[in-house]
Amino acid sequence: MRNLTRLVVLAVFAVALAAAPAVAEEHDSAPHASLVQVYPLGPLVGVYTASFETVLADQLTLVLLPAYHNPQFALLRTLADDIYGVKGLEHDEYDAWRLSLDVGLNYFPGGSAPRGIFLGGALAVGFLTVRDERESPAATDSTVIAGVSLHLGHRWIWGSVSIAPRASLGYVFGFEQFDDLIGEQKLQDYGRGIDWDVGVELAIAF
Repeated sequence: MRNLTRLVVLAVFAVALAAAPAVAEEHDSAPHASLVQVYPLGPLVGVYTASFETVLADQLTLVLLPAYHNPQFALLRTLADDIYGVKGLEHDEYDAWRLSLDVGLNYFPGGSAPRGIFLGGALAVGFLTVRDERESPAATDSTVIAGVSLHLGHRWIWGSVSIAPRASLGYVFGFEQFDDLIGEQKLQDYGRGIDWDVGVELAIAF
């Protein structure tokens, strides 16, 4: 079901890019230097994040995206557990939170940043902690997460409203921190993964 949804959104994304030249002629041409994007549905599953994008040059923008994720603070805790829950544990048996920051650049070949077709790249670093409350004292696992991603999209701006269909491809890896027999903390390989996504970004331009 998830793959089917992605394919549908990807088809819409392709149609949007094909229509970009015609629609671009009608958009507001007033200059904008920055954009702020919020994610109002994130708190439903315990994700609190926002992104800030600012123009560095006619063809380049800087993007910052800090994020905090904690299922304990989800407005719909059951839904958060279904999506992000720790396998094998009930919601009252663990506490987990993640803090991360993405730093990226978007390149606009048309020279009209932050409008038009863009190709972007980003580096991400984060910290994930999971506490197993079934043990006394509670057992804690900490993971350092890093990743890299590529983005392709098109942005239109009307007045102060920005809309940007985009597709993303990312690679994530992490290291788990643990205590060895003599009490020294070490890192071990946590895992790697490749993922792709498509969607539409809404933002406020100013």
